[in-house]
Amino acid sequence: MELAAAPMAIFLDEPTSGLDATSAASIMRLLKAISRLGVTTIAIIHQPREQIFAGFDSILLLGQGRQLYGGPLADVQSYFTKIGFAFPTRGNPADTIMDIITGDGAQYTVGSNKHETSVSTLIDQWQNRGRYQKHLSVDVVRHRRVSNQSIMSAADQEESLHRTMKARGASWVAQVYYCCKRALTQQGEDETNSLTQQKSPDRDLTGLEQRH
Repeated sequence: MELAAAPMAIFLDEPTSGLDATSAASIMRLLKAISRLGVTTIAIIHQPREQIFAGFDSILLLGQGRQLYGGPLADVQSYFTKIGFAFPTRGNPADTIMDIITGDGAQYTVGSNKHETSVSTLIDQWQNRGRYQKHLSVDVVRHRRVSNQSIMSAADQEESLHRTMKARGASWVAQVYYCCKRALTQQGEDETNSLTQQKSPDRDLTGLEQRH
């Protein structure tokens, strides 16, 4: 029902809760298809399977109500590797990240950072180095500068948003037509209901006369 209004963005709180893995993946594929239509899709999700996790463009990781990571999905594994965590070769990266951000990441630490796995430490590390994208390699930054065409001024962004909003929904003429059609339909239904209610007492009286 929410999608019928052609929204610019939708927010979903745990849309896969209570579903089996196959159904959850189907729902997330649908949301991915919706996002390709130009609808910003934001979802809160727990314990995603690897295919679901890979479908996100950007993620926000929270611990104790604080930000532990925020940015492209493609960079999250690189960030945690930079701060001393090692990802299992055949494991689900989403499961590894969930262990890390809940303070249970000691099993994935390597080197001198083996004792620095608390959530408070992760918060401090993101505040000090992660939030400024210092974990990105030079090659990644250079690639983004070349390939990312979405960096625009505020005026350009406003104009682009205006064009997007203008292209959404029905035209003014179509809106007037459907609003008038709906109003006439409602008036017709109200008139029919009114006539029915007026006739019903007569039928009741007739029935009483017949019984007498």
